[in-house]
Formats: sequence, structure tokens, C-alpha cells
Amino acid sequence: SMVGENIDGILGAKTFAQKTYMLDYVSQNIIFTDYAEGYVVINSLFEDDRIYLPLTITLKNGKKISGMFLLDTGSDQTILNNFAYMTDGIHNSTYKKKFIANGGIGGDSNGYFLPIKEINIGEFKLKNVITCVSNDTLGMLANTDYIGIIGNDILDDFNIIFDHQKEKIWVKPNKNFDKNKSRMFRSISIKQSENKWIIAGIVEDTDAYKNGIRMNDQILEIDNVPVEKIELKKFVNKMKPNDVMLLKIKQGSEEREVKFKLDFFIKTD
Repeated sequence: SMVGENIDGILGAKTFAQKTYMLDYVSQNIIFTDYAEGYVVINSLFEDDRIYLPLTITLKNGKKISGMFLLDTGSDQTILNNFAYMTDGIHNSTYKKKFIANGGIGGDSNGYFLPIKEINIGEFKLKNVITCVSNDTLGMLANTDYIGIIGNDILDDFNIIFDHQKEKIWVKPNKNFDKNKSRMFRSISIKQSENKWIIAGIVEDTDAYKNGIRMNDQILEIDNVPVEKIELKKFVNKMKPNDVMLLKIKQGSEEREVKFKLDFFIKTD
């Protein structure tokens, strides 16, 4: 479905357009408030029920990429689009790691994880961040009207106040600010669909990929325990770098066991 099994619907930009509200990423609440003391205004663009924020990204080779990013609180990742992918320092970078991931409504998505030196949002700087770069030639990440999507991996460093009437956004760093929260050692991502555990993303050149794990494989058992006896969210949160995993998977019509290590496949420094 469009929104998945655990979501009843989507709240769009018009839902709260008549009131000023704050996204509190620490308490995970939406709070209606006009109080903005200690917050810094970001020169954002409100257009066609979408919100765009200016970002400047500094690559490891020192090259800067500046432009408008579509704000997407439904995305857990900040993603540079196909237009930005051709920038010197990205498509020739030796640091990037190729991934294939489930792209939701638009189908599977292809791109790279890329460590970058710095992201500037207003007066604030986030250092040593791992972001995504899409090389999709169709869909919203091929749109040249903006150079990417800013997602919750960056947004959740701030509490954010939205005023649609004044077309303004204010931000204030919270306790997550500029902490390296990257969990990019997870060479695989897993989703639950109709009570089945499915490989929803995989990074090439990782131990999981080298040992034969592929997109859309069904996971039947983990360390000889059927997935029906495991809670997915708790399991994912306990995954640590260098964990050795034994999966029983179903790949097409074939069932087999695969053992691999959750290696560090990319680093920020």
C-alpha cells in the first residue's frame, strides 16, 4: 500500500497550515506554539504546498554544493539527486559505496552512501556526516528544480517551528545536534511485510552481499530462531558493528543458510 501496514494515513503540509507548530524530535511530539525564543530563522521557500531549505554541503575534496533541498519528514535520509551525482567529488569519489534499496511507491532505488565533510544549515554546521546520493534518472530524485531531499537524519538534530502563514521556519539545536548517529555499518536493511521479513536494502562490497544476500530475499530464521518469535524493531536496534549473523533465507524458490558479518563498510573520517 501507499503508506504501509503500520500507518493509517499521511499528514501533508496543509494539515497544520493554519497554526504555528513545532516538531520536537526529542519528545517526538508536534506542539502548537508561537514561542520562538532562542530559535534561528532559516530562509526557506514555501511553494506548491512544499517546503524547501537551502543547504551547503562540503565534500571531502573541499568542493561545495549549494542549493535548495525539499523538506521531507517522511524520509529517514538526506539524499542528493541525480543532478548532483555528476558533481566532481561524487561520481569520481573512491569513498562512495553502492546500494540498492526499496524506494516505496516509486519502486527500487539505486545510489551511493557518501561520507561528506560538512553540512551547513543556516548558521549551523554538522560535521562528518554520511549522506545518500541517488543516480535514479526518473522520479522525484531526478528533478532538477532542487538538488536533493533533506530528511530526518539531519532534521532531528533540531527542534523546528513552522509558520505557513508567514512562510518561515525557525530551528534550534537539540541534544542530538552534531552527534555522529550514523548506523551505516548495517549492510542490509529489513522490512516487515505481511508478517514476512524481507531484505529491503543492501550495500554492495559488504560481507552480506559477498555471501549472497540480495534484495527481496525473505528471512526465515536468524541464528536458528524463526523470525515469528523476534520483534523486528528491537532486533534492528540491537544490531552492532562486527556482529556475525546466521540467516536462513528464501531466495526465489530456494532455501539456504547464509553467514556474514556486519562490517564497517563506510567511515566518515
